[in-house]
Amino acid sequence: MSLLMTPGHLIDPRTTLSCHVRSFQFRVTKPPITFPDGTTVFCTGSVTVNSCWGRCDSSEIGDYVMPYKISHHPVCSYTGRIRRRATLTECEGYPDPTVDVFDAAGCECKLCDSDYTSCENING
Repeated sequence: MSLLMTPGHLIDPRTTLSCHVRSFQFRVTKPPITFPDGTTVFCTGSVTVNSCWGRCDSSEIGDYVMPYKISHHPVCSYTGRIRRRATLTECEGYPDPTVDVFDAAGCECKLCDSDYTSCENING
């Protein structure tokens, strides 16, 4: 059985040496809406998505040419995304209690691509 297909609850985060799909729960709050009669409605709730988590092997080799090293630092990132609509639970009277989210379809170690991933480093 592939580790990518192993259920998240069976992966021990203290001993895993790979990149995995993992469930992550976060809180979503939509902007409040005030109706013409002066009442304001709020909408919030928890959403669970599949995200990528884990470690990737990286390396640096000394070189005689500036910057004096050859670096290879892959990150744990998704191989594909699945868009879905989630319904927030604390939205009484709110016109549209849904939010679009993305689930990771799979994860792998690869070089960071700033077209779809936040690739910050120590210098910003």
